[in-house]
Amino acid sequence: MTHSTVAGCLLFACTLGAAVLSGHDQRQPPQSSTKHDTLTTEQKQRLAQHFKAAFGRRTAERRQASTRLNASGVQFLASERQKVQAQNASIRGAIASLSSGGTNARFDAIEREARELSKRAATATGAEREAIDRRAAQLLSELLGGKPPGR
Repeated sequence: MTHSTVAGCLLFACTLGAAVLSGHDQRQPPQSSTKHDTLTTEQKQRLAQHFKAAFGRRTAERRQASTRLNASGVQFLASERQKVQAQNASIRGAIASLSSGGTNARFDAIEREARELSKRAATATGAEREAIDRRAAQLLSELLGGKPPGR
């Protein structure tokens, strides 16, 4: 048994046990042990070595699996961190473009007109209210960079 496993060692032990029991009548208790009915000291030592080796391999396999799992987790977190940093850079760029000199003036003009529309909407009639809503939607679209509102 050069490549033994726990199952192989167990099968070996069961085979030896079955060989011992097959020579006896099942209705009678086994006779006193003789030299051939029990495991020799050498067999016991080899069996113990095989069990120890199998358990050692099992422990090493668990350790390797744990290491691989940890490495996968670190790689995933690094990937997520890069995505977030890219999104942050994009948002910072958008903020910087909005903060440029010409954009601020246009933003201020839109804000002033929005305040005026809000005041007029408080006392507007139905038709006038529709016109105010249309203009507010245009201003919102302009703020969003040409995209329709709500998208």
